[in-house]
Amino acid sequence: MARIPIVSDVADLVGPAAEKVENRSLLLDKFVFHKRWPVETDKQGRDLDVKWDEASRWSFLRIAEGAAQLLTREANTKRRQSEGDKVKPENRHRLRQEAELAESLAKVSWESRDLSHLRAQHTRRFLGLFRAAFDHRASVLIGQLEGRLAINLADSLIQNAGICLDRLFGLPFIPGSAIKGSSRHAALEELKAATGNDQREVFDLFCAVYGTADNDFANGALRPFHHLLG
Repeated sequence: MARIPIVSDVADLVGPAAEKVENRSLLLDKFVFHKRWPVETDKQGRDLDVKWDEASRWSFLRIAEGAAQLLTREANTKRRQSEGDKVKPENRHRLRQEAELAESLAKVSWESRDLSHLRAQHTRRFLGLFRAAFDHRASVLIGQLEGRLAINLADSLIQNAGICLDRLFGLPFIPGSAIKGSSRHAALEELKAATGNDQREVFDLFCAVYGTADNDFANGALRPFHHLLG
């Protein structure tokens, strides 16, 4: 049966599917099932590179609420598809393998916990530690998104693409550079919409907050505002 890529002594400790891992950040960081992994061997004993199309999606589903039910449903669907009359033998075998994989990933160790209460408790604890560490230098802003947050808009740092879970508290976070990239794009839209003296004020504020480079005015998004320099 397919298993996640971990060494045998670790598998003995956490289970072949890491089903004993309770920390969802750790599970997503170190114990995901990769799309390509040699889980089978041919007649000569050589590893076969098998592609698992659902691996990434199932790894993320695994840390969601109701993970066991969601993945068990996926496994049942794969098994039901494998029993079709017109399914070729090789496809039948493949679907059964996928069903077994989904079943193994459906095993999680936190289903009995009050997740909403635990998440709120962790958030309060994190904010408390943050304020204690930085004292008067700490500033906590609370807001609510009114739409989808698009990240990786700075076009240069791959780190901007990452949404992570804090290892200790399980809180989602993104790099500060991603926030800067997102807010910079919002500020550009505000600059484009401004006119007259308002545009000059918005431009000066934009430059003070985000900074500029020569390329921004030569080939970048600030090219239409070159006349405001000086």
